[in-house]
Amino acid sequence: MEHSVGQVAGFAGVTVRTLHHYDAIGLLSPSGRSHAGHRRYDDADLDRLQQILFHRELGFPLDGIAALLDDNCTPEIHRGLGEMYVAEPQFKAFYESMRPGLAEHLHDAINANADRRE
Repeated sequence: MEHSVGQVAGFAGVTVRTLHHYDAIGLLSPSGRSHAGHRRYDDADLDRLQQILFHRELGFPLDGIAALLDDNCTPEIHRGLGEMYVAEPQFKAFYESMRPGLAEHLHDAINANADRRE
């Protein structure tokens, strides 16, 4: 199923302008265009957007997210990042202050992502 840029912005809680920016920098290019040239996003695009927003929440810069998502990082590097969230006191304290258990949740989510890449 394909979605318009406005629909995707609404689903994801971002602005249309943000999606246009992600397209302009090559971070999230829509998989298709309508006959009128409007951006059309498929389910794989929505999955990528979810990963982008997850990494943004963690504080990664957009160029770092692109490197992570474009297979420039091995699953081992992903797992190392996950370990950092539970092993480094500053990271663990930061995420635990937001919600108890969040650091471990991030660790598990990153490891699940690494498992998917293998």
